[in-house]
Amino acid sequence: MAAPIRVLYVDDEPDLLEIGKLFLEMGGFFAVDTLSSVRVALEQLNTERYDAIISDYQMPEMDGIQFLVEVRSRFGQIPFILFTGRGREEVVIQAINSGADFYIQKGGEPRAQFAELAHKIKQATSRKKAEDSLRRSEDEYRYLIEHSDESIVVIQDEMLRLINQRTVERTGYSKEELLSMPFSMLVHPDDRAMVVERYQRRMQGEVLPSWYTLRLMGREGGIIWIEASAVIIDWEGRPATINFLNDITERKRAVEALKESEEKYRVIFNNEIYAISLCDLDTLQLLDVNDAYIRMYGYTREELLSGMTIRDIIADQKGSFPATEEATNRGTSFIPLRYHRKKDGTIFPVEIVGGSHLWNGKEVIFSLIHDITDRKRAEEELRLTQSRLDSAMEVGKIAWWEMDRETGKVIFNERKAHMLGYPVEQFSHFSDFTRLVHPDDFEQIMQAMRDHLTGIKNQYDVDYRVSTKDGKELWFHDIGGVSEYASDGKPLKVTGLVIDITDRKQAEEALLGAKNYLDLILNSIADPVFVKDEMHRRVLGNDAYCRFIGFTRDEMIGKSDHELYPRDLADKLTSEDDLVFASGTERVTEEEIIDHRGQDHTIVTKKTLLVDEQGRRFVVGIARDITRAKTGKGAAQ
Repeated sequence: MAAPIRVLYVDDEPDLLEIGKLFLEMGGFFAVDTLSSVRVALEQLNTERYDAIISDYQMPEMDGIQFLVEVRSRFGQIPFILFTGRGREEVVIQAINSGADFYIQKGGEPRAQFAELAHKIKQATSRKKAEDSLRRSEDEYRYLIEHSDESIVVIQDEMLRLINQRTVERTGYSKEELLSMPFSMLVHPDDRAMVVERYQRRMQGEVLPSWYTLRLMGREGGIIWIEASAVIIDWEGRPATINFLNDITERKRAVEALKESEEKYRVIFNNEIYAISLCDLDTLQLLDVNDAYIRMYGYTREELLSGMTIRDIIADQKGSFPATEEATNRGTSFIPLRYHRKKDGTIFPVEIVGGSHLWNGKEVIFSLIHDITDRKRAEEELRLTQSRLDSAMEVGKIAWWEMDRETGKVIFNERKAHMLGYPVEQFSHFSDFTRLVHPDDFEQIMQAMRDHLTGIKNQYDVDYRVSTKDGKELWFHDIGGVSEYASDGKPLKVTGLVIDITDRKQAEEALLGAKNYLDLILNSIADPVFVKDEMHRRVLGNDAYCRFIGFTRDEMIGKSDHELYPRDLADKLTSEDDLVFASGTERVTEEEIIDHRGQDHTIVTKKTLLVDEQGRRFVVGIARDITRAKTGKGAAQ
């Protein structure tokens, strides 16, 4: 089970604090700390981490709006819910403008009121987690979007750019249909102008309330009530909004029904998203179930209430009954993973909140059952993904690390320590790693980090040598960047990857050695040797060739004949090369040329076609100056 959501509840009414804590902790989803003083609360926030804050409005030391402003300025975007009896419109507007996530008015039936409060806490913390994840990585929030229980869409240029499966399920449109339509076409005609206006104002930089209610139209014409929240993001290099669409249709229907009927219990009971059952404490016979229970198990209401007991739906008999007895003895409690069976025989995992309660003057077992099949599947997929990632990083000799810039403390996966041959406990500070760096490389590492942290470079990127425990020398490639900033914009944490590139460096050194050896051989040849590509550009030439044409190697590499010689001579040389490329056969030619000093030469050139492993074609030429031989022969004649 996931850790409970930590909540700080601040109100100057101790009785209300006690009741709120009791209701919220009832299901095991929340851990609530209560305080009656705002100033004490602000002090406690310096040392304790909370996932959400609930605050009254009218309190003696400072009101809820002032408390909210203090929280936002000192502790960032902790979800903040104003829970107050003051319902004036100006208070609501001021709360929303000051950054409150939700505003709930006290009063009414306590169970429904605190159920709504619990729902808002879950929604606000879920949204906060989603927003935090989005800031870290586009890949991470793509995964979050696709697997979220909440409908999430990305809108750019008034078009839907990304939608998750839950959006497809709720609207009835296919993913392809949704991605080909303006988002306004999904909105109910009566809400369309309002939604488009809000989108345009938000994209123009105007600060608007973070959430509002609207209606969507499903493919079959059904109305879907949505509670929407929008955040501006960068999407593929341009501004867009990510929109969290919480389906409140059932809640809307429940609210409307509550207004029209005095049977509040029945309406809430039948509109819960969780399956709910009541059974006899002694016989375990089912006495009542809601619609969600019928959908979950596949039985009709008549079948369930005609003598079936909870034994008929429990798949793990040995594990469930002791848990049921324990819940009965302790009152309301949380029962973790159990397995139940549907009418068609399907066995599926559930979590249960249950206990003994009085119902119509009779003691019964009340159970709220949550089908966690999707969550367990997602957890397994996440485990498999992590396993594949670990395997890939193992094969690639890759490890991750994170450094706290203020303290210098580091966290990392074990592979980094193992690559160096040390136990993990050997490293807790970044200096524990840098002391192993080759002295000649230390300063370039530090400078690379300084350049990134000061904004000179977009990322930290450096190669360096490092010593292992057994005295070997490895080459590491380190790359990373700032992953978390303080509220004042200063870097707090740097995250990155380190890759063992020793094999690559050794291969590069071997290749360099082979190249140097080849250059030594070529430069020992007295005759000019050259290589040209199909664009007639020189890619290689020995020292004799450079002396002969009167250009340095840097001057002639990459140059064509027309860039080095007069046009007539360049045309002639190019034509000869083309014959070799066309025929694929060796050619020997005798040519009259003028060198860079203006002297005439007669040269004999042998040109051969060379094709490398990538299929690239080159002309390889060896030239010999026969001017003296020709001159001597003429004189003899």
